[in-house]
Amino acid sequence: MRAGGLGAGGLGLCAGRIAMLAASAAALVSLAACADMVGNTNREVVNSTQFDTVACKDLISQRNALVARYGSPDALPEGQKPGERPYLKHEPLGMFLAPDFRDKNQLETRKALGRIDAMNHSIERRQCEGAPKGKKKPGLG
Repeated sequence: MRAGGLGAGGLGLCAGRIAMLAASAAALVSLAACADMVGNTNREVVNSTQFDTVACKDLISQRNALVARYGSPDALPEGQKPGERPYLKHEPLGMFLAPDFRDKNQLETRKALGRIDAMNHSIERRQCEGAPKGKKKPGLG
């Protein structure tokens, strides 16, 4: 039976390879989800210098519109500000075991909160009238 067909041993070997390929595919899918969490969290951090060329009045108006829709990042508890990764502190292997299960609306909200935070930094740094009240964060910008 060996010379032209697969014997019982050949079928077992083939099934083993299929199982190994399935396990490899599952591992790749889970790794893609883990990498996505880090990328999504990084998208929450926005450079505030891009807003420095926008007139103060216009920037405050844009910021206020975003705050009305998404809320203020200042209202978030410590550890949940845009770009912070509190979930990595509790995972034994950090970002490698923290897949991103947030839905599209949650991701959009977090990105908007990052934009608002960056706008606030630009407004504070340029000392625009109508700057958000609160303590200044030295070195951020």
